[in-house]
Amino acid sequence: MGMRISGLASGMDIDTIVKDLMKVERMKVDKLSQKKQIIEWQRDLYRELNTELQNFDTFLRDGVGMSKTFNAKIVTSSDSTKVTAVSSGSTTNISTRVEVGNLATATTWQSDSSINYAYTGADITTTTWDFASKTIGTDLTLSYQVTDPGGEVRNSVTVDLKKGDTIDSVISKINSSNLGVSAMKESILVDGTVDPPTYEERVVFSNKLTGSGASIVSNDETTTDFMQSLGFSGAATSGEIVTDLAYRNNGEDATVKIDGFQLQKASNTFTINNITYTLHNKTAIDEAITISSSTDTDAVFDSVIKFMDKYNELIDKVNGKLNEEVYRSYKPLTNEEREALSEKEIELWEEKAKSGILRNDSIFSKGINQLRQANFSRVDAPDIGIFTNLSEIGIVTSKNYRDGGKLVLDPNVTGTDRLTGEQRLRKAIETDPNAIYKLFMSGADEKETDRRGIARRMRDTIKSTIDDVVKKAGNQFRVNNQFTLGRELDDVDNRVSSYERRLIQVEDRYYRQFTAMEKAIQQANQQASYIMQQFGGGV
Repeated sequence: MGMRISGLASGMDIDTIVKDLMKVERMKVDKLSQKKQIIEWQRDLYRELNTELQNFDTFLRDGVGMSKTFNAKIVTSSDSTKVTAVSSGSTTNISTRVEVGNLATATTWQSDSSINYAYTGADITTTTWDFASKTIGTDLTLSYQVTDPGGEVRNSVTVDLKKGDTIDSVISKINSSNLGVSAMKESILVDGTVDPPTYEERVVFSNKLTGSGASIVSNDETTTDFMQSLGFSGAATSGEIVTDLAYRNNGEDATVKIDGFQLQKASNTFTINNITYTLHNKTAIDEAITISSSTDTDAVFDSVIKFMDKYNELIDKVNGKLNEEVYRSYKPLTNEEREALSEKEIELWEEKAKSGILRNDSIFSKGINQLRQANFSRVDAPDIGIFTNLSEIGIVTSKNYRDGGKLVLDPNVTGTDRLTGEQRLRKAIETDPNAIYKLFMSGADEKETDRRGIARRMRDTIKSTIDDVVKKAGNQFRVNNQFTLGRELDDVDNRVSSYERRLIQVEDRYYRQFTAMEKAIQQANQQASYIMQQFGGGV
């Protein structure tokens, strides 16, 4: 690009003239940039609504799509100080009699003498404890064979100790290891007649699990020596750490009768037929605790209402975009226009400019219509229960057309039983909550829509809608050339780049033309000046 001459001869503001001329030329680029902005807004709104669909799909899966939602139970005990229970998915109501013979207890091992901080171990050259500081004198790896209650053997369970560890840090490492015990140091009164009284520090291991059959065996001499230094004097390699029954409390299994059947359980908490029982105390002879369950109508009712609310929220958001007003006079702002406005003015302008971008969108219009059909078409699945339509459990479509197909409880008293929608829903829950679950989730293996439950239909529609949106607007995992709007964005970018290059050439041409004009004017001025000089010289 040559040197530019800006109006020295003509007195014209060439830069301003060229800038104004370029504004006209840049209008095409501005229109392309506005088109790009609209496509980006479109893409973002598609993805935003796709997220709403995905969230609702997850809600369906974890809500009305789960049998436990409709199997919520209220479980009561005639004496909660002895036995309590909770339902974990039972489909039927129960009334059982529970008699508790024994509670399950955990095995405990107690040292028979105090901690010997002067213990040197089998190898006289290696001091297990440093007596002066009461810390371990060397790194140690303890190795045990552990048998859990019930007889499951775990070999080579290790605990790593470091030189300088105190008894408290040793106990902490044992507690946090895979040994399966809770260790503690306790002070035992030895002589209370002296002042001050004398105590011994002893160590107690308690199995973290209740039940019979637990044991801890030293695997090697290092472990045996260390256990002896902790006061377990009977510890021997390949032998139990406590052999004297005076210092060992063998764990026991719980014994319990459920409706007359004798059971033995390693834990005081156990599950039978999806009812989880917890034993707290023994029952007296001939005493039985009654555990009863009944449908938690309020919990199931709330779950169905929550489904309706979430569905209505989705309908609101999608219909809001489908019916949004279009403000055709509000175009995306150019950079120059943005510079002339405040942040608030930009925000208000873009709110209008974005409005209506997805108005009457075919993908979401189709999806919403299919969701409505999914709700109110009869379910003809082979495994359907006594309810085949939402209206049978009191749920209908709002008669207010502005609601766009929202679900509501029928406000009218209908049917032979003359019940409102809420009353019909509660009665349905009390009659057969599992049949409501089947209304939503029957037909798992069916391919035809009318043979699939309502939630399955809805999830099918959501999946197909999400797939269509991804093809059009992509997602975070797709690059532009993998979806329609992305390809449009790339095309606009290419056209903008091409036109920007052309604008450089046009601007350069304008300057060359004005430079030529300036040179011509300057030459004409020089000639006129020369002529005037000639005429003046001849006078």
